[in-house]
Amino acid sequence: MEPVVWRDGKIIGWDDARLHVFSHAVSRGSSIFEVLTAEQSNLGTILFRPVEHIRRLFQSASYINMKVPYSADELVGAMKKTVKVSGLHKAIVKVMALWPSIEFEVIPRNRDVSVLVAAIPFPPLRNEKGSRKRPGGVKARIVSIRKIDPATVPVKAKVAANYVNAMLAKMEAIRRGADIPIMLDTKGNLAEGSTESLFIVRGGILFTPSEENILSGITRDSVIRLAKEIGLTVKEKRLKPELLKKADEVFFTASPDHIVHARSVDGRRIGSGVPGPITKKLCEYFEKVVRGEIPRYKKWLVSVQ
Repeated sequence: MEPVVWRDGKIIGWDDARLHVFSHAVSRGSSIFEVLTAEQSNLGTILFRPVEHIRRLFQSASYINMKVPYSADELVGAMKKTVKVSGLHKAIVKVMALWPSIEFEVIPRNRDVSVLVAAIPFPPLRNEKGSRKRPGGVKARIVSIRKIDPATVPVKAKVAANYVNAMLAKMEAIRRGADIPIMLDTKGNLAEGSTESLFIVRGGILFTPSEENILSGITRDSVIRLAKEIGLTVKEKRLKPELLKKADEVFFTASPDHIVHARSVDGRRIGSGVPGPITKKLCEYFEKVVRGEIPRYKKWLVSVQ
């Protein structure tokens, strides 16, 4: 089935979602975006925390002085409409705001913004139940590419140009036999993966890098809240890579994947190579939330109907 695209108020064909190669968005990388999921739940097809994603989109826009021409309610409505028209019950939903005009200057003269929403079937990496086809987990590796320093560009903004950093990190990880890179910041502290937030379990305590040098992940925030609710101690702080050598469990979070455990880091097997008890407990609780089985978290689920 061809993916469905909403562009500036109209549903268009996948092949019609085009930009000129010399548009500012393409030639300067000045598009911002969000990625979230449409999932099956007891409420039917839902969007997971779309309001928070749109709030972050507006935050990204503010960092680059872009004015998004739609309200948050209008954009949530656009996502709902796109998923509904697509007929998909499980989808990756991507929202983009960009400067489409042809520009040759660093700062675009034409500041008119175009917004697109796409509903895309989950890639083959997911099975029919929506879980990753990696029951053995992923291999992670610390890479030489450092996370962009907040003093250079805003790391909390999901700006397309920033992701060359993530691309290079993932290329290195794959070249060295891993699935996911772990980047350090310019001071040598643990940061994050290419598109994933990092969590480490040590002695029953859940550690995650503080937000000074990473993207404020929506799934990351969800896991932190759920972890505290089930009685775990969560420490958000600057972490040295040495902590990985002592880790009992390591996992990553991202919107499309929820929670993915690491079976090894830098060639060292983590635990027995399967999800540890805390990772497993958080996975199960997270999936209950997505299915709408936890009443107090139904506010995170927005029905597309």
